[in-house]
Amino acid sequence: MHIDNAGAGTLNWNATSDASWLTLSASSGTAPSSLVVTANPNGIPANTGLSGHLSVTASGQPTSTLPAGIVVGNLQDLPIAAKPSFIYLPLVER
Repeated sequence: MHIDNAGAGTLNWNATSDASWLTLSASSGTAPSSLVVTANPNGIPANTGLSGHLSVTASGQPTSTLPAGIVVGNLQDLPIAAKPSFIYLPLVER
């Protein structure tokens, strides 16, 4: 996620998540900067779906809250032709 300042001056931001399976590359910074959000499925049982939120705050601005979700599946249950080479988690909201 890219955090930018469309106005003048300095934009300091803070980021938090309410999901233990989401990891943020930084909890605060100064724009322009990038924030990497990583989902960690370790310890989550197969066939489990979880949801959480990522919140970004900056002084004088409303809090931006983005939903995040993960579904942990068991690839062994998929037919061989349906097994993906790569799995991407859609954690980007534009």
